[in-house]
Amino acid sequence: MRKLLADPAAFAPVGLARPKAKALALGLPAAAILEGSVTDHAFVEKAARGDAPGRPGGSDLRDPARGRGARAQRGAAEDGYPEGGMPEAVDWEAAKAQFDAARRVRSVRHVLLVGSMGSARNPPPKTGSGNILVWKRNAMSYLIEVSGLEYTVINPGGLLGDGSEPDAEPLEILVSNADKLKAEFELKQTVIPRRIVADIVVNALLCDNARSRVMDVIAVPAKDGAGAVDRDAYEALFASAGRTL
Repeated sequence: MRKLLADPAAFAPVGLARPKAKALALGLPAAAILEGSVTDHAFVEKAARGDAPGRPGGSDLRDPARGRGARAQRGAAEDGYPEGGMPEAVDWEAAKAQFDAARRVRSVRHVLLVGSMGSARNPPPKTGSGNILVWKRNAMSYLIEVSGLEYTVINPGGLLGDGSEPDAEPLEILVSNADKLKAEFELKQTVIPRRIVADIVVNALLCDNARSRVMDVIAVPAKDGAGAVDRDAYEALFASAGRTL
């Protein structure tokens, strides 16, 4: 969000926070933050139309709750998820509601979805009772195969830091898809700092080669220079990514 706000010539971002006080505590301007939840589909619809309070001017789908009942997936706090915050409700149902709202508004030109590495595997691994990667794949599949929206999907590896730490050693960004990075580059771990993910997101919004791409992204110590640091380098990086799940 800070990186988008830092470039007012290109972006006029509005963030959604629950609660808004947490966003303000991070130093974000009140005018750029709406208070609400992505699981409130009516609110999401209003926000997409610009009507929310405080708002400035056939798919490869799976049901990991089969045999357990979907209600158990949406129930009380489980595996550390808050009430109403299970992955089915947040990563699938809320994502679908946002995509559908974008379709109805008709002015949305590009949707960028940040998921998790591993969700592009077919089938994705089940992780705990929430099965978060399965629901994230449902959302990706719907965006790509059903919504008709222009898309970019970024699936980062394990996230490091909180995004505010200063740059340390030069890092090189590696891109692939379908969870192949670890094998392709013979890596022991697949991680990436949050600040690098933020850079990738901002550049993906600006680079033509990021459109209609699905990419797993990680960062490793740079062997030659500092990796992708300018727009041309990002265009080349995104051009190397795949276009399907």
